[in-house]
Amino acid sequence: CKYQVIYDSRKSVGFELGAWSVWFNTVVQLPRETEYLHVVCAVNKTTLADEFMAMAPTRMSIAGRIKQQIRTPKVSPGTYQSKLNFIIVTIEGLSSIDFVRSMSYTHEFIFNDLKSFELKYHAQLGASVPDNIIPLLTGKSENEMVMDRKLLDKDVPRLNALLWDDFEREGYLTLSTEDDPVEGMIPHLMKWFDSMPTHYSTLPLIRALHSANVLTESPRPCLRDEASRQNFHLGYLRKFFKQFPDQPLFSYLHFSGLNLTDAYETTVLDNDLRHFLEDFLELGYLNNSVLVLTSGDVHQTEPVGSADVLKTPFAFLSLPHWLADDYPDAVSSLRQNSQTLTTNYDLYETIVDLLHLNDPGSRYAPGRTVGQSLLRGIHPGRDCKSLLVPAEFCVSAC
Repeated sequence: CKYQVIYDSRKSVGFELGAWSVWFNTVVQLPRETEYLHVVCAVNKTTLADEFMAMAPTRMSIAGRIKQQIRTPKVSPGTYQSKLNFIIVTIEGLSSIDFVRSMSYTHEFIFNDLKSFELKYHAQLGASVPDNIIPLLTGKSENEMVMDRKLLDKDVPRLNALLWDDFEREGYLTLSTEDDPVEGMIPHLMKWFDSMPTHYSTLPLIRALHSANVLTESPRPCLRDEASRQNFHLGYLRKFFKQFPDQPLFSYLHFSGLNLTDAYETTVLDNDLRHFLEDFLELGYLNNSVLVLTSGDVHQTEPVGSADVLKTPFAFLSLPHWLADDYPDAVSSLRQNSQTLTTNYDLYETIVDLLHLNDPGSRYAPGRTVGQSLLRGIHPGRDCKSLLVPAEFCVSAC
């Protein structure tokens, strides 16, 4: 076998390829802090394996910086002693009714086993993915982000305004991964940033795969040990949690490459996601993790003005079961608010609120955005206009 290291790069292509190693047929020592690999194995010039791998090594530069940033919260009696982990998964284009129909395996698990809260009247904020995902990750619209960037000095490399920046400041390791290296959400956000958005990301590897045209051509090199592109990213998150069991973790997964007209693809994702969640529950990761599962935009399959359910994104929030005992008022508010009109602005505020839930000196400041934390009492008179929901996407909670 031989291997080639793939490196993150600030160049426009987003990656650099190292030199191929010499051939080897035994254990080999990889360069320190290797994250991405291309491995080829052959016998008598016949290729037996051609695989790409992503790892989550401990990087001393990150570990030192995170250690300095960790704040010790003032823990009150009856509150948890460790920070919650966060897993946010967005599936582009899938409506609430399609999620129930085509991903029933996962739907059953998050209801029956995780006892997740469904946001019954979750409205989308526009026709495009950025219209909906940027409010989830920033609490602001894309136009507001553009204006914020213009106000910064040109020498400032990035906006520190994304959700994972809040978590990094609180001592979290952060991860982001998605299956589209060109039109996806993270490349869209990279317009404003000169550096990788999170501590760990598969973006350089996926860009290298895309550059080699292996995502669309067959036969093609394999994503190591994974049957589908989506499962590769779930596997990367699994490595992240196993590598850092004692570190607070924030992770964001965005699936945009799914062909929603292909029943096989949605079935594969349904099985992969269900097994992933079962695995995390069995390993105990979900005992101290917040899970957010939602769609980005919803692909309109019927003319605007048809039944609301066809144009409504799905949104589920799963909390550790013990949270209801320690914070009964917050969980009661979430249960009540899940039956009213909500948007991704509210999800953003709720996630930030959960980040500071066990800290009496909380930095959470309600009212910073148009959204409101669903863990608290919300304005009873909210409507689509006040939540910036376009009329064509307005749903009624009456």
